[in-house]
Amino acid sequence: MIDSVRGNLVEKLPTSVVIDNGGIGYKIQIPLSTYHKLPDKFKEIALYTHLVVKEDSLNLYGFATCEERELFLSLKSTSGIGPKSALSILSQISSLENFKMAIGKGEVQVLTSFSGIGKKTAQRIIIELQEKFKISEAVDFLKKEDKPLIDDAIMALVSLGFKKNEAIIAIQKVRKHQPQLNDIEEIIKIALGYL
Repeated sequence: MIDSVRGNLVEKLPTSVVIDNGGIGYKIQIPLSTYHKLPDKFKEIALYTHLVVKEDSLNLYGFATCEERELFLSLKSTSGIGPKSALSILSQISSLENFKMAIGKGEVQVLTSFSGIGKKTAQRIIIELQEKFKISEAVDFLKKEDKPLIDDAIMALVSLGFKKNEAIIAIQKVRKHQPQLNDIEEIIKIALGYL
């Protein structure tokens, strides 16, 4: 797996770049969001990459950030969406967070506003990715809390037989409604109510 490529930017187009690394030029497909972050030609750059291997081709896809690559991989994992479609969707997104939020909230009309996403495709994306983005939103929220008692509360709920993602969402609800609460037993008790 080629996880990243660093080198001199020798060719720069809105859909692809060529990066020279040790005399080898890597042609990498990119979304527009990455293109807008590129430096001038012949400057050094690094892209996070994902290699797609098919019977008749090897295609390397590159991204300016890990977040872009993660969203690309999530979209590509959705049935009916290949790498080219995922790249096309990514090229149209102005805010990754808003797009993830639309999926998490099941907003079909937001997704269908993107070229290449019809109603059925939007529904499929929501069905397959909604839970994942709800969890990542909850984890981001709880990271901001940065308190060891949150981890302890999640572990306690998991030991009671709940799935980790269910525990994370329940704890997030507790923190949203009672942010000052620091008694772990009380947090677990209220979280159990949500579960």
